[in-house]
Amino acid sequence: MQLNDDFLKRVGLGDLPEAVKPAYLRRVREELQFNVGTRIAGDMTEEQLEEFEALRDGPRRIAYAWLHINFPAYHRIVSEELAAACRRLADQAPTILALELAVHSTAGPDGAPKPANADPKEA
Repeated sequence: MQLNDDFLKRVGLGDLPEAVKPAYLRRVREELQFNVGTRIAGDMTEEQLEEFEALRDGPRRIAYAWLHINFPAYHRIVSEELAAACRRLADQAPTILALELAVHSTAGPDGAPKPANADPKEA
């Protein structure tokens, strides 16, 4: 599953203001990387941790190949963590949308909130 606009639509966040979508997608990606990494690292030996750390800064395909060889359950773990993230976002989507839409409906042209005493004719 790609983390893109279709993903946001799938979890009920397709109507987020365009300005905040990249931040939500980035946060989901970071959360997935952390959760998957934590689960896998918990099963690694010290030697495997060192090997993987050395590979992380190189080409991604090499690190992924290493994971597939050393942790065949990698795809299953990613799928489980992605499904959990989807459920959390879907559960929170109405609240997230309400808050983001409220903030952005009161924002000025630069995206900053309008002052409370702003002239409504300038909106």
